[in-house]
Amino acid sequence: MRRVHLFGQPELYDAEGQPVSVRTSTSLHLLAFLCRHRDEAHARTRVAALLWPASAESQARQNLRQALHHLRQILDPPHDEGASDLDVDRTIIRLRSTAPIWVDVDAFEGHLQQAEEGSDADRAHHLESAVALYRGHFLESCDEDWAIEEREFLKARHAEALDQLLDLCVRQGAREDAVQYAERILAQAPLREDVHRRLMALHYERGDRTAALAQYRRYREQLEADLGVAPDMETERLYRAIEANAPLGSVGPKAPDRAPANLPYLLTRFHGRDGDVDALLRRLETQRLVTLTGVGGCGKTRLALEMGHRLTERFPDGVWFVDLAPLTDPHWIPQAIASTLKLTQTKIQAVTDELIEHLRETTTLLILDNCEHLVDACARLARRLLEACPRLTILATSREPLHLSGERVYSVSPLAVPPESTTHDELTAYAIVQLFVEHARGHQPGFRVTSANAAAVAAICRASEGVPLAIELAVTWLRVLSPAEIADRLGTDPDLLTAQTRDAPARHRSMRAVFEHSWELMTERGRALFMRLAVFRGGFTRKAAEAVAGASLMQLAALLDKSLLERDPDGRYAVHELLRQFGEAKLAEVGEADEMRGRHLAFFLDLAETAEPELAGEDQAAWLRGLTDELDNLRAALGWALATDRAEAALRLASALGRFWSLRGYLSEGRQWLDQALAHLDKADRSTQAKALYQAGELAWRQGDYATAEASQRQSLALYRELDDASGVSDALVGLGRVAQEHGDLERAIQLFGESLDIERDLGDGRGMAIALGNLGEATLEQGAPDAARDYLRQSLEILREQGDRSGVCNVLNNLGYVASVQGDVDGARASLNESLSIARKVDDKRGVAMALGNLGNLALEQAEWDRARDSLGEIAAIFREMSDRRNLSVALNKLGQVELERSDVAQARAYFAESLAICREMNDQLAIAEVLCGLAETARIDGHEQQAARLQGAIRQLLESIGASLQAHERRLFERTRAELTSTLGDPTYQDLIQQGRAEGLATVLDRWTAAV
Repeated sequence: MRRVHLFGQPELYDAEGQPVSVRTSTSLHLLAFLCRHRDEAHARTRVAALLWPASAESQARQNLRQALHHLRQILDPPHDEGASDLDVDRTIIRLRSTAPIWVDVDAFEGHLQQAEEGSDADRAHHLESAVALYRGHFLESCDEDWAIEEREFLKARHAEALDQLLDLCVRQGAREDAVQYAERILAQAPLREDVHRRLMALHYERGDRTAALAQYRRYREQLEADLGVAPDMETERLYRAIEANAPLGSVGPKAPDRAPANLPYLLTRFHGRDGDVDALLRRLETQRLVTLTGVGGCGKTRLALEMGHRLTERFPDGVWFVDLAPLTDPHWIPQAIASTLKLTQTKIQAVTDELIEHLRETTTLLILDNCEHLVDACARLARRLLEACPRLTILATSREPLHLSGERVYSVSPLAVPPESTTHDELTAYAIVQLFVEHARGHQPGFRVTSANAAAVAAICRASEGVPLAIELAVTWLRVLSPAEIADRLGTDPDLLTAQTRDAPARHRSMRAVFEHSWELMTERGRALFMRLAVFRGGFTRKAAEAVAGASLMQLAALLDKSLLERDPDGRYAVHELLRQFGEAKLAEVGEADEMRGRHLAFFLDLAETAEPELAGEDQAAWLRGLTDELDNLRAALGWALATDRAEAALRLASALGRFWSLRGYLSEGRQWLDQALAHLDKADRSTQAKALYQAGELAWRQGDYATAEASQRQSLALYRELDDASGVSDALVGLGRVAQEHGDLERAIQLFGESLDIERDLGDGRGMAIALGNLGEATLEQGAPDAARDYLRQSLEILREQGDRSGVCNVLNNLGYVASVQGDVDGARASLNESLSIARKVDDKRGVAMALGNLGNLALEQAEWDRARDSLGEIAAIFREMSDRRNLSVALNKLGQVELERSDVAQARAYFAESLAICREMNDQLAIAEVLCGLAETARIDGHEQQAARLQGAIRQLLESIGASLQAHERRLFERTRAELTSTLGDPTYQDLIQQGRAEGLATVLDRWTAAV
């Protein structure tokens, strides 16, 4: 296998490890490009333009022909004309995926991917392997835009790997290794103050106080020379502690706390707002709603993030950042917060109510960013959350206050600008100048304020009016203009920083001038692209940009250079929301908005329909992540389709996302989109109607809305039969069977599942057969036929394994484990359940984890393994709380109560039973109420309330008879144990009288008596 090294100076080795001479550097660059995009077909014209951008088109094509000829001589196996690694014709070039070529960059990214999971030792191994491969920056000899983009992306991945290794070493106490990684990070990012602090602390903890103090002095001198500023207060406090030879305690920096939070890592220094931070720290000690207001681009978000990072210890239940900028509909604000908190909806309930349930008893900080366009809805939601959640604090950013009582508005002013009288020596004391210098070094690494450019820098800062975003954009012009030229252009046009339209809001006027100047410096093609990219919401991939906006890699790189785009380490692009709004307005001016939104809709409809079958395959987790990343775009596409009466597209898109809504737990949102689309049902094709109704029924069933589910599935079934769509008929039959099962009509359910199975067998659809068999297994088990259930489930499992449906395998193994436990096969049950648990953890299926742990907990309960049962049930209770799955939480709490009874902790058992009962009564789950009452009756007996315990048992009997149900094994044994003790204590005649009283009084009265007694 050949080996290609692209880190550092590129090198090529043959299968025997001998270096291969490459005639020209551009041949190597071509090989590098093809390796980075293996198995992708590239237009020859595009590749020529990428590799020879300065050449005329004809010359670039000639250069490409020569480079290809040379490359084929190297790559094609000798004496084998039919085995070329390159696929080349007159129009395209492609490096085949089967080409036996090892590439160091691919190996690097592979190790980083494997480092995302596993033990600390496994993660450290893969991170170290990745870092070892990074011999230098990607393709150092190539200065073309495509290579620079790849270089910056890989540099960021390498820096992230070093950060993770440093964290691991600090946590494990490996200080020598930690020092080495900290020094490597600083070699790439010499102004990372957090890393300087960690290095100081590491030296000191190793016993080398001299090295720690020297580290501080070097950093202080570097800051003074480069930026003219001093280290921040946290660094100074650490220095003073080391100088005094004092224990570091809480002063020394430690590995980052993995407490709940989603705050972005801050890559730049925080300039000039120490006073704001101190004031906000004091304000947030006593105020629960603080709103940061100010003009667009003044730094509200940056200040809010800084506060979030500094307040993590004060809010142990989490600091959560919610960006509302992508939202256009106020109804999705609660869902955006729920998604950030990783809540999964499982029943009919307003998302706001679920937020309240989750946050009610937590000490949490919510940062709601960019509220201004949804200010009324934000205000209403903030008031509800704060009134219901006494330990919740909200920090909002908005261009206007929320106008709530109790709100404390904090105005974020632009940074102070230097007056004209400012001397060169005084200039660098201004934070706006420090910001200018830091960003300027991204374009000119050696940039500093000198006597020659000081006046121009000051003039630019004054023209920016102290708005940080304006400075960031202005600095990008250093690629083509000197500071003096920038200042001259800003100074010669008096309207440059003033809006040209009278109706432009005042808060837009200075920013609009910067936007217009950036616009002026762009090419016509660049302007057209930027406008088109404004249709995206929440970011976009390169593939989406190419398909929707016709963007080339070089064009995207050009916009990145101008700070008009951002690109994260995963390769996803984003436009700052203010810039996006500017581009959207331009798009409307030229009359292309509808065309671009149509292309946007078409792309995301295709993405959703492509993803739909993949969500049941081996790559389910990756497709779920991909659709989640695109959620704002999917919402925008659905909203536009509905607003413009594109019923067919809206129904197709909402239906294709059905499995996504279910897997992610966005049940209410999915139903709302489908309900809106179904209002236009008669305008769509009948097959589209049938599928939409089916998906609506599925989501309704998952939320327990069985009437709606049945009605939707019946309509879907009728349409599918009219269309003679056997597969659709089968799906609808399964949907109706599930509803029948929930209603307790097991015979009807089994009949419907059987009809579905017959159809799927005729069609030869393996996955459809597996679904029908799995449902038959669950229904026959509930009917009391475990042997038949096991056979059905085993057949389903065999098919699902062949199909690679890991989520399906996980579910069936869990059911098989339960069947084995019912049949008394403890070892078989444990084997199936442990395998199910392992798969669920690997695919990050929280519900699968919880269900497997639940059955393992039940198994431990049956085997009297109380500690094991408590551990399993405690973990699933935490999962179900996080997911807001109240139904399954009630089951887990009931089982935990039974465990605590066996461990003789009656008080804890009573607490678990009481919480479980409250949930069951809220959901009106009669059988679950009866099961929980078994535990409460036993606690009442132990507490000396024998008569109340007997009345509870009478109420249990009456309830079970009324619903025609019986207790499960463990609850039945618990009931009988309590009965025996009560009969012995009270005597059988008295016990029977109390039983009759309980039956006659009914559940509500008996519970009131029990509440009064305890």
